[in-house]
Amino acid sequence: MNLLNQPTVAEVLTQLSRILAFKTFKNSSILSTFLDYIVRTKLAGNAIQLKEYTIGVAVLLKKADYNPQTDAAVRIHASRLRKALDEYYSIETHAVELFISIPKGSYIPYFEWRINSDKGFVNQTEFEGVKPSIALLPFHAYDETLLPLADGICDQICTELTNYNELLVKAYFNSRHVATQVSDIKSAGYLLDCNYLITGTIQTDGMFLRCRVQLIRTHDQQQLWASAYEKKMAEFNTFEIQDDIVLHVVNNIAGSYGIINRTKAQKILKHDGGILNIKVYDAIFWYYHMVSNQNEVVFEKAIAAMKNAVQIDSNYAMGWAVLSETYVSGVFNGFNSQIENPLQEAIACGKRALRCDPSCQAAYQALALAYLFQHKKKECLDIIEQWQMLKSNAAGIAGGIGFCLICCGKYDAGFKLMQHSIQINPYYPWWFNGGLAFYHYKQKNWSEVVFWSDKLNIYSDSWKLILYIAASFEMGDNIKATAFKLQFSNEFPFILQHLDPYIGAFIQDKKLSNRLIKVIKLVE
Repeated sequence: MNLLNQPTVAEVLTQLSRILAFKTFKNSSILSTFLDYIVRTKLAGNAIQLKEYTIGVAVLLKKADYNPQTDAAVRIHASRLRKALDEYYSIETHAVELFISIPKGSYIPYFEWRINSDKGFVNQTEFEGVKPSIALLPFHAYDETLLPLADGICDQICTELTNYNELLVKAYFNSRHVATQVSDIKSAGYLLDCNYLITGTIQTDGMFLRCRVQLIRTHDQQQLWASAYEKKMAEFNTFEIQDDIVLHVVNNIAGSYGIINRTKAQKILKHDGGILNIKVYDAIFWYYHMVSNQNEVVFEKAIAAMKNAVQIDSNYAMGWAVLSETYVSGVFNGFNSQIENPLQEAIACGKRALRCDPSCQAAYQALALAYLFQHKKKECLDIIEQWQMLKSNAAGIAGGIGFCLICCGKYDAGFKLMQHSIQINPYYPWWFNGGLAFYHYKQKNWSEVVFWSDKLNIYSDSWKLILYIAASFEMGDNIKATAFKLQFSNEFPFILQHLDPYIGAFIQDKKLSNRLIKVIKLVE
């Protein structure tokens, strides 16, 4: 049994037999026939036939001239059926139960696994927080050349949705990861822990571009909204097609009168003239590709694409922000940016992004990281303070800001942001784990240091070994510490010879960096 998968036909029929054997159903031929009919009809792939009229004729044996508008018999028995199912599940409880339910306003049964907790059965796809949460799965592009456009549209939709404080928006980085793990809506909703999913497709016949977008409620997989956009390919040069798609999706889903409206809707993000072009999306695509595939070739292409993007649209705030962070990433990984001072360039790009859009959250994160690597602690904390004034709910940005705070010695504030970020977005960037390892080292939680160090990926093996050495030493396990030190010496001899500047590259808390350096040198 896999809770992430839809129940099989055999599993549904077995559960149907159990329900029909329950006293309430045994004593009512109408309820038994009603439930048996709609379940088997759906399993046969004919759910579309489950209309009030059809059920009236097939189950209640109404005549062909039966009029549901004047005869409420089906609606009455459907209400009885829902109550009977509730009664069954309140008595026949198991640790894991296959639920057969009939959502109000529909006669199509829904099948799902649920877990029984102390508070009753829990729907695995429902978000338990106060605010509704929404995620966006990567759009399916029928042509590979459209991937940059599809990815860019998704990124921009997520960026704009974060400006609605009534919604919790899952980071697109995490959604892209989940999309590689599962293929069905229910599983994606479960893994992302969200109430709503936006999905879409994009295709072209060479003359026209067509984009379809849907909003799906995850707990019952009901499509709440859908729209299609079709434009001539020639319109790419006007930049209007991308902007039109993004603005329409956001307005229809999260606007004041949108599908997911709250009592008080927040203001829609205002553009200041910066309209996107397909090459801008191409740059965003390369940036995301670089995040997942950190090598110098991809880095060079990402830099080139993003430079081209901001040349095309000099008011594209997100473009400047991503270019800024790409430069920082190059410094972190030791890539050649082909410029004399990439960190200074990163700061210039970040500031340009904020001039274009003072609410561009990615720019605040890029600037905080750039100042961190420049050892400008005050400037780093100042830009973080400005970001905090936005009162953002963007968990991905919060995690990055939290990392910077921890490196600056603001441990509690940084840990709070990172913890919040990871709880909402389980598929966060790998370098967040380093920040959490630093936090726990400061708190002397040595086993936690090892735990978070284990999560660092292959691009940070040097830091993983540094933390392994330090944690082992602090726990009094000199044998392990010595073994890790030997491995570190063999794999990273240059870093060992330049340990002080390497550890102090972005850890601005002198007490922490000095302790790590001292421990590494003490281990023989």
